[in-house]
Amino acid sequence: MIYVDLSSWYRAAWLRLARGVASGGFVLALASPGGAFEVTSCDVLVPRGEIGELRQNLSCSHTVAHCADSPEILCADPGPGVGPGCPRGPCVNRAIQLADRATLRLNGHELRGGKVGVLCRDRCSVEGGGGLIADADVGIRQWSHRTMAVRDLRFENNGWAINAAYFARRTTLTNVSVHDGSGIYAPNLHATRLEIVDLAGCGHGPFIAADRLRGSEISTPWVYVERGLDVTGLTVVAECGTGLVAPRGRVRLVDSVLSGATVADIATRVQPELSNTVCDRSARLDRDGELTGATWGVCGLDSSPAAR
Repeated sequence: MIYVDLSSWYRAAWLRLARGVASGGFVLALASPGGAFEVTSCDVLVPRGEIGELRQNLSCSHTVAHCADSPEILCADPGPGVGPGCPRGPCVNRAIQLADRATLRLNGHELRGGKVGVLCRDRCSVEGGGGLIADADVGIRQWSHRTMAVRDLRFENNGWAINAAYFARRTTLTNVSVHDGSGIYAPNLHATRLEIVDLAGCGHGPFIAADRLRGSEISTPWVYVERGLDVTGLTVVAECGTGLVAPRGRVRLVDSVLSGATVADIATRVQPELSNTVCDRSARLDRDGELTGATWGVCGLDSSPAAR
């Protein structure tokens, strides 16, 4: 039986948020006898430090917008900056919001639809257990200066699978796959066993975009890194264009394979450091990120160093 424990700090949170619940604005996830928080509907806030347990598949196409920093307040016109009607912070239309240090466990279930599937406004984690987030404009939105960890999760047919704010400190992904949509953007991305699958072809599907990318066992049709990349086991099979683009910063690849690009498998401004890595063509970029027509002489079909 589901109950609400009002005997501790949760009493204050419940009273503060009661106005939003009574008006149908949103639901605070309710504590079960085992101490976890049951997530059985859309429009849910998982409180600070708690674990929200998704117990069934959810379709959340008709959620409403809330002030991210005052989730008991409804708002309109979600967008960047302070939301209209919000004391501070943005206005976000989301299915589930995670408070500071909160965790969402999908337990293998599906979360579908909506503008934002999961909103992380502070430190948070999402554990899929093999579950799925699909059909949202943004699967997970990291709108936080802190860190976020996501593991054992699939994304399908989202606008963005994961979209982090430019000021996010770190985004850590483990055993994550993305099918269709735009892919992943995070300024500081750490990934292990990340798979990006492009079903649209020729650059029209998902990719990885980051300021800095570190990790291992990453597969993607193409990747753009603004300031640097250090990956062991990167696989890029591009169908056209360029596979890896890095207009600034160092690129270091170990035990990697890049192929299939019609322009260049690797295009960088700084000479890439390759160890046990196979590629067909490289390209030099100028300070504006434009192709110079020269190669680095590090890939199999490059011109010789003397001809660069």
